[in-house]
Amino acid sequence: MSANKKIPKTLPPRPRRSPKIGLFASIRNKILLGILLILPFIATVWIFKFLLSITTSWFPKEKLAPYLGHWGNDFLIQLLVLITILFIFFLLGTFASTWLGGKLKGLLDWIFKKIPFIQPIYSFAKQVCDWVANTQSNTMGESVVLIEYPRKGLYAIGFVTSRTQPSLVSTITGDPDEREGFANVFIPTTPNPTSGVYLMVPDSEMIPLDLDVTEAVNLIMSAGAVPPTKDQPRENA
Repeated sequence: MSANKKIPKTLPPRPRRSPKIGLFASIRNKILLGILLILPFIATVWIFKFLLSITTSWFPKEKLAPYLGHWGNDFLIQLLVLITILFIFFLLGTFASTWLGGKLKGLLDWIFKKIPFIQPIYSFAKQVCDWVANTQSNTMGESVVLIEYPRKGLYAIGFVTSRTQPSLVSTITGDPDEREGFANVFIPTTPNPTSGVYLMVPDSEMIPLDLDVTEAVNLIMSAGAVPPTKDQPRENA
C-alpha cells in the first residue's frame, strides 16, 4: 500500500436494504393500512351520530315526523333539530353582543352567584367557558407554551389560561409592588389531556409555541406520535 495514500478514519455508511416481506405479511400490512386509513372517518361519523342523538333526544320527534312524510326518518329529524338549536345559539350570541344583551347577561351572572349551592357550580362552569373563549380569541402562540417540567432539562407542553392574580404575584416574589410577570398554566397529562396540574409560571420561563390547541392536544394524547404539521421554533419569550 502506498505510504501517501490516506486511509479514511471511518467507512462510509452502507445503504440499508429493505427487508423482504412475505406474501401473507404484505397482505396483512395492506389490510392494516386500509383499516388505519378508514378508522378516523368511521370514528368521526360514529361520534357525530352519538352527539347528535344526545343533543336531540329531548325533542318530541313524533310531532315533526308527520310533516316530513316519507322523509321523516330519525336521522333527518335529528339533523333538523340540531340546525334549529345552532340557529337559536346564533341568535343568543348575536343578542349577547348588544348593549341590552350584555346588561341582561350581567344581571343573570349576579343572580346565579348569589344562589347557595349553585354558585360554586356556576362559577366553575363560567371559568371553563371563559377560558375556552379567551383561547379562541387570542393568538394560538400565546396560548400554547413550553416549560421545563417536572424538573430542569425536561420539557412539557402547557396551556396559558390567564394572567396570575396580582396579589399572588406579589406573594410569590415577596415584593408588594410586583404585580405582573406570571401566567397561569395548565399542564395536561398523556393520554388524557383533561387531567393535569396547574402552575404559576414566570413569563421568562415560558417558550411560546406556534401551535394551535388542536395540534397540541393531538401531540399530548398520542405521546408525540402525531407531530404538528409544521416545525416549531424554540425562542425564549
